[in-house]
Amino acid sequence: MTAASLGTLHSPVTFARGILWPCDRGQLMVRKRIDGGYEASFLPWPENLMPKFAFGCPYLSREGDLWQLCLDTRQDQYVYLKLGIPRVDIQRVSSPRTCSGTLNFRFAAKFKNEPWVEPEHGDDGAAGSLMIPLLEAPGGVAVVGVKIDAIAGFEQALESTERVRALLVLDGDAITSEFATIAVSEPLRTRMFVHDGHLFAYHPLLRRIEGWRLDQ
Repeated sequence: MTAASLGTLHSPVTFARGILWPCDRGQLMVRKRIDGGYEASFLPWPENLMPKFAFGCPYLSREGDLWQLCLDTRQDQYVYLKLGIPRVDIQRVSSPRTCSGTLNFRFAAKFKNEPWVEPEHGDDGAAGSLMIPLLEAPGGVAVVGVKIDAIAGFEQALESTERVRALLVLDGDAITSEFATIAVSEPLRTRMFVHDGHLFAYHPLLRRIEGWRLDQ
């Protein structure tokens, strides 16, 4: 198997069974054996399931399993596929969610339960905005991301090549704060990172890397 046959490799994720690289053609995995050695394997995506990487990283469940958002092209419906196993284990959903790991967002509303569990109260579908989580704090206590208008639909908003207004947002358990505004195309290309006690935001269209001091 060559790199070309895998297609684009996306950011690796780790879980109890090893490390996994989602890619265009399937799942490339490396596991540690009992004898201390390592073994690599590859699982192609199931027939009719198309992974949707634009919505963020796979969801990490309380049980330590990883779930990738996919589109069932036969049923024209979004599903979550359990990663790292040869059998097909899916959960169907009424709408996709963006995800930062243990946290997921239905439009701009944050949830800590499984992304296929429907909200108990109300309908946030008319909110008109979409949260793209980019950086999750350890333990899922807070997430930093960008919030954009999503009137035209999820995927259109995520992949827009037109400049859009995006709010930089800190969404925590105790407080939600919109602390800056940027205007960029392809908001998914925004990167947030922490260095030397500061939170930084980078996007190829920004003239400089913006930074904010973090409270100790």
